[in-house]
Amino acid sequence: MGLRKELKFGELTVTYFKILGLHSNTLYRSTVARVACYEDKAARDKDETGYKKIIPVVLPTIDTTRDSAYMLLKTMPPFDGAESVMEEN
Repeated sequence: MGLRKELKFGELTVTYFKILGLHSNTLYRSTVARVACYEDKAARDKDETGYKKIIPVVLPTIDTTRDSAYMLLKTMPPFDGAESVMEEN
């Protein structure tokens, strides 16, 4: 699974996003998602080698699953309104 939405980070424009990892923090009762940013679908299909930027996103829940993390991301800026993209096998 992944997300699709065009975002700009300075001069860099990215369109696809994928969670590379989740880290639960029991002290702060939150989960940090490492979100990889890709310029296009071809770059995202390269998996972890094609990303342009990784951004940490703090999710306000603990022990979040990958699926629920994607659902939360879709409600948070700057990902609000993003479209879900399914993996092709």
